[in-house]
Amino acid sequence: MNKITSYFIIFSSWLFSGISIADDLPEDSLLQRYGVAGDQLPKPNPSIAKEVVRSKSRFSIEEEKPSIQFNFKENRPKPTGNLSIDSVNLRNLKECLRIREAISAYEKKHIDCDEN
Repeated sequence: MNKITSYFIIFSSWLFSGISIADDLPEDSLLQRYGVAGDQLPKPNPSIAKEVVRSKSRFSIEEEKPSIQFNFKENRPKPTGNLSIDSVNLRNLKECLRIREAISAYEKKHIDCDEN
């Protein structure tokens, strides 16, 4: 008999012995098993339950700040709520950015593409 067959026999006998020894869990609850009803349990003290004091943590947990920040402020105009006006403002901004890139390729001038 080779090793694999012997390991398989040992494992299967271990598995079947574990299954035969294991008992099913009872269907009734622990309270019913010991003859106690739910209303016989002691009620919690309401003064203790309401007095939850949260101590200040010894560790300061802050949100992790990204190492690189991108600023897309000038790529989006302020929304007005009117879709047609917003689309016109966005189109004007894109046109201004395109013109600014074309001018900056030839000259060192800077065009401000604000909402004005």
